[in-house]
Formats: sequence, C-alpha cells, structure tokens
Amino acid sequence: MLPWRVLRYPVVFGSCLMAYFGAFSFRRTYFKSDVEEARDKNISRAQTDHIKLEATQQKVRMELAHDKAQIQK
Repeated sequence: MLPWRVLRYPVVFGSCLMAYFGAFSFRRTYFKSDVEEARDKNISRAQTDHIKLEATQQKVRMELAHDKAQIQK
C-alpha cells in the first residue's frame, strides 16, 4: 500500500473534481433556466415567447381591472 504522502495530492484533486462536476450536475438538474426547461419540454423559442407575451398581457389586464375598480370607488 502506498503511503498517504504519495496519495495525498491525487486523492484531493480527484475529490475536488468529483465535487465540481457533481455540483454542476446538481445545478443543471434542479436550477434550470427557461431555455433549458423549454428544450426539455420540446417547446420552440417562438412558443416560449408567445407564452411569455400572454402572461404579460394577462398581468396588464389584471392591473387595468384593478385600476378601474379603484377609480370607480
């Protein structure tokens, strides 16, 4: 068996590499960007933009309805 002094650097380096790639894999799995999620769901960029536009329009409509209700009071 090789002594710890000889194995120290390869073991530490290998552990660091495993931690780095493990964290990268964890981020990719649990913290996906909108583009990555759309790709996973096979949604095209145009469809994604359309969905975002609809959400924005719905938000504006709700704000306008709220403003109208405030004015009518």
